[in-house]
Amino acid sequence: MDDHDEGRRLLVVPGQRRLQRLARPVHSDAQRGQGQQRRLPGTFAVAGHRVTHGEPLRNLPQLRVGDDVIVETRDATYTYRLINDGDSLEVTNLATWVLDPVPANPEGGVQPAQDPGQSLLTLVACAEVFHTDHRLIAFAELVDTEPRG
Repeated sequence: MDDHDEGRRLLVVPGQRRLQRLARPVHSDAQRGQGQQRRLPGTFAVAGHRVTHGEPLRNLPQLRVGDDVIVETRDATYTYRLINDGDSLEVTNLATWVLDPVPANPEGGVQPAQDPGQSLLTLVACAEVFHTDHRLIAFAELVDTEPRG
């Protein structure tokens, strides 16, 4: 993932175990069922800290609609474009709808287009720099894929 304001590069690891969450941003396939292979492109989430552990998503509130997030894998480079500002959606830590394959806001607020075929990236970080039970959510849609040669 590339934060263009700082040119930051972050290693994102798969999984949701506590140790992985503490160490670095984690990737979770929102559409992957038990026993299915990981898919990219596809809807997935990256959760990271805003303070401690390298502060990988500290600047999430400064991201704006139209900013690009670059995801590089062994097989391809994916460019996602933000569809909401990094500080425009705040939810409780119990709001699991943001990880759904087609995230639909039950309150009718900020949400991505309701297209089951879209490829989304969901960024998740604490709403406040220090302890909080609220999360900032930014959605981005896949706009380009370049296979690695």
